[in-house]
Amino acid sequence: VYTDDNGDWTMRGLPTGDDYTVRFIDGNDTYLSEFYEDSPRRSGATPVALQQGSTTANIDAALTAAASIAGRVVDEQGNGIADVQVYVAFNGLLDDRVTEYFFTDSNGEFSADRLRPGDYRVLVSDIYNAQTVYRSEWFENQYDPLTSDVVTLAAGENLTGFDVELIAIDDPEYALAPSIEV
Repeated sequence: VYTDDNGDWTMRGLPTGDDYTVRFIDGNDTYLSEFYEDSPRRSGATPVALQQGSTTANIDAALTAAASIAGRVVDEQGNGIADVQVYVAFNGLLDDRVTEYFFTDSNGEFSADRLRPGDYRVLVSDIYNAQTVYRSEWFENQYDPLTSDVVTLAAGENLTGFDVELIAIDDPEYALAPSIEV
């Protein structure tokens, strides 16, 4: 079902007796999808029960404008690094439910789109490449997520120029933690 010019919508002919889950999706990707009533996840949706012979009104949503982060991952010479993963962790949690990840293209560029407004921690890593060459890094130049800088995005904000330089593992500046023998 599509909304009209005023944002109103009607769906007819649904059977009664079952609860329905209603999801609002912007086909233009300008706004974030949500479930009724104001939940980003299906598990948090409020079920809608239908009564025979009546119209269930006020099943509405106010969609939030999506935010984005775009930038480039480069080596120490400024060359773009392809196929690096950029993790964008909502509220700083590396968790499948709140983390999005994106790969850099052949020029090292990435765009993390359709993000919710809020605080993020960003991890840049090539650990999933066949041969790990660069040290993973949290923004900005941190190797511990708890000390990494938080990136705050407002609704509709498009943060560009989010560039990261990764250090090669074989670089003399790269210091490994001391090993412990037992």
